[in-house]
Amino acid sequence: MNEYYDWFVDYVNEHDVRVCMGDFNMAMSHIIPQCRKRGLTIDVAAWTAWKTTGGKARADSMAILFINCPGSYAPCRKEADMEYDSGGFLAEEPNDKYLSFDFATGPGYGLDKYLPKNQEFKAKCQAFLEPSQASADAVAKHREMKDLLKCKGKGKGNGRADWVPAPFKVKQKELSVEIFNGATRQHRQGAHFPLVAYTCNGCRRSPEKTAQRLEK
Repeated sequence: MNEYYDWFVDYVNEHDVRVCMGDFNMAMSHIIPQCRKRGLTIDVAAWTAWKTTGGKARADSMAILFINCPGSYAPCRKEADMEYDSGGFLAEEPNDKYLSFDFATGPGYGLDKYLPKNQEFKAKCQAFLEPSQASADAVAKHREMKDLLKCKGKGKGNGRADWVPAPFKVKQKELSVEIFNGATRQHRQGAHFPLVAYTCNGCRRSPEKTAQRLEK
């Protein structure tokens, strides 16, 4: 696998790849930490986590990844969801909060099948879902700038509190199991659950610059 990860990082850097979508098989959970070890800024924008009707945590092997695009990423199932406590994704209990499929016909595999196979589930999922350092820094910087401008707007300095450029944002939209299953109401064995991620970014111009633009 090391040769593959070396090739992948070299390829996306050479061709300036920004979005990678695909079936990563059992390497899906492994590709993020391995690419980061090789110096790549990479974040998860979308993946499919689901439970069996009995409550076991499983996942499809498809994912949408963003590369060298620091920002705020919101997959449907985040790092904070990876808990064993009741209500958490790893808790072995049915929960309507999560997608549900029959054990034998749902997309993908149990978490034990994903690399590294001997790693505890919570650590494995968190390594996959943890934001890159560059993304964490971008979000923290935005929050800091926003708080600073709020203080200035309350008379603690000179400045405005109504606008600050936000980091690049991507959010996953979770699709309907009923639509995916179709008229037969049965999952098509071997098919992957469709993924959708969209950018939810506002205008990066300030209100003043927007007004100037409209006057042109």
